[in-house]
Amino acid sequence: MQYKLLIVLTLVAILVPRWAEGKELSLSYKDPVKDSLSNTHVTYSATHLFALGSEVLFKELGSQNSSAVRLGEYLFFAYGTAFLSSFSHEWSHYRLANFYNLSPKIKINIFGGEVRHFFTPDINNSIRITTAGLNQQELNAGFVFEKIVLSGSVSYINGTSLMMNRFGTLAYSLVTVGGYDSTGSDIINYELLTQAKGFRVDRYEMLAFSLLSVLSSAVIWQNLSLGHDFVTDNKRQTPLLLLWDTVVPPLFQYYLTEYGDMITMILPVVRPTPIFLWAGLGLRQPFYRVGLRAYVIHNEKLSLIPSFYYNRVKNSNLTGYQLGFEAQFHLIPRKWSLFFITKYSENDIIDQLKIESGYYATVGGSLYF
Repeated sequence: MQYKLLIVLTLVAILVPRWAEGKELSLSYKDPVKDSLSNTHVTYSATHLFALGSEVLFKELGSQNSSAVRLGEYLFFAYGTAFLSSFSHEWSHYRLANFYNLSPKIKINIFGGEVRHFFTPDINNSIRITTAGLNQQELNAGFVFEKIVLSGSVSYINGTSLMMNRFGTLAYSLVTVGGYDSTGSDIINYELLTQAKGFRVDRYEMLAFSLLSVLSSAVIWQNLSLGHDFVTDNKRQTPLLLLWDTVVPPLFQYYLTEYGDMITMILPVVRPTPIFLWAGLGLRQPFYRVGLRAYVIHNEKLSLIPSFYYNRVKNSNLTGYQLGFEAQFHLIPRKWSLFFITKYSENDIIDQLKIESGYYATVGGSLYF
């Protein structure tokens, strides 16, 4: 599936190179149905492909000269991005249920889809499956945020993608609090499962903290402002906000784990080379995770990116870590690059969301237009 997407986007870029400008395809060789990072890469690439199709369609309808047409384009793209985010969400449920041999089945609909699977008596496994979709959307948002920081600007494509992925838990909490009391609700299932573990994460608290994390992220507000400018002035990107010409305002996120819910922060420092500081704090039980991802070498030919994360869960005296390394070889600057990612982790809170503890490695490539 990934390589078909590569062929399609390459052909479109050849046929309409001017419209393809500013798009990116980034894919890992692993199966996105079975791998969280590949899921993120495919979702990111599919979003750019959808943006390309949307631009071609609405340009024919007169988007350059009509704010009404651009409003239609923006809403159309926002829906498509939300659908792709939801699709990524459901496939992550599928991945975890399949990992635990629960015979999952996925049903696609206009909202993305729905996954059904057999019951597992293990509470921790149930929590991982239940939260897999919402946490996948947070992982997607973190990936896009790094792309935004490295580019130095918020494009309507990446800005909307980040926003729709960040809205995952908030949207689920809103519809749940509003009366969506199905047993298929991730929010209700997580509420019940955490209660069974001895600490209860209430749906209203999930709504409050997910809303707080969204409203506290400056990049969300920048994208909303860009959406207005997109419709009124056909402006499709804006410079990223910098503090003291060095620090990017942090992205706040909200994860649901088997130890309770967690507020996290990614704080980028862009000079002299980009460093992404990461900190997360448990809200229900005393646990935390800290770390960083540093571009120690970052130029037109090569990027070398080591990373290290450490977490501790106080009540269970559990400690964990993740040690990683990524190399990006920019074979043709701003056109084509290859990447290699490897890491080793033990009891890492975020890796446990993806079931990738132990040794992990993948390779892939990025194509820029």
